[in-house]
Amino acid sequence: PHSYPGHVVSENYFPSSIKETLLYKPDGLGAEDAIQKRLRQYWPNRWSPEEE
Repeated sequence: PHSYPGHVVSENYFPSSIKETLLYKPDGLGAEDAIQKRLRQYWPNRWSPEEE
């Protein structure tokens, strides 16, 4: 993944037992707003506005 633009790939490397588990959800306040936007940019299928 280090040679990809932004050093991000859509591959999920978590074990299958937690593959779909949401481990962090930024609330959109302060710096978390930028984090939330970046997560949506990197993984739009997982971090869509409908999930909120």
